[in-house]
Amino acid sequence: MARNLEKGAGPIIQFTRQFVMTLANKSTRSPTFGEAAKPFRAAGIPSRALLPIAPPDAVVSENSSLARNRKSLGKVPGRFDAHRQEWTGLRGDAITEGIDKRTGAGAENWPTGNVGIVCRAFPAIDCDVNSDAARELVERVVRTVLGDCYAERLRGDGPRRLLAFRSNPNLQESRRVRKATWEFRLPGDRDDAPPHKVDILGYGQQFVAAGAHPSGDAYEWHAERD
Repeated sequence: MARNLEKGAGPIIQFTRQFVMTLANKSTRSPTFGEAAKPFRAAGIPSRALLPIAPPDAVVSENSSLARNRKSLGKVPGRFDAHRQEWTGLRGDAITEGIDKRTGAGAENWPTGNVGIVCRAFPAIDCDVNSDAARELVERVVRTVLGDCYAERLRGDGPRRLLAFRSNPNLQESRRVRKATWEFRLPGDRDDAPPHKVDILGYGQQFVAAGAHPSGDAYEWHAERD
């Protein structure tokens, strides 16, 4: 299923409980992007690979791409205008190549706890499944093909997971991990139930590593798989 992912890749994220508790105690203001990105940098993820994500409750510019797709808030990269106190889309090649130093430096104090990771160096498998049985099947296939070598992002108490890997960002174009999607059903699934879906996230994409999902659920990382 994911044969293009680099075998032998190690886990990428060390999201500490102490950091989560620190953010939870900051009731007077939202965390900044710099604060939210700090533990990922400490774990060895380059600053260039970390993207500011417009928070789910962002005030957006009416002329921006975010205004045309408000459902994407909390999931897609954004740029904060401190003068106008509003968010716009993050333009340029940040999602494919990573954020430039000037933008990254300016983003340190932007009011968002949502952090994205560029998939060029950190491809992922997004398990958009509806049952624990489907999740266990996907994880069993991944371990069989790639080994037990991924970090696991959780969201709420449901079965959906994101499995993150490390890859060489300088691979030739023909060897880069690319987007792919599969849908499947299991015996016993209701006929009217939506199919389970698995997405391979690669070059030209990113995933949210920290912060809040639009549903209100917090993104967390499995303590034994971070």
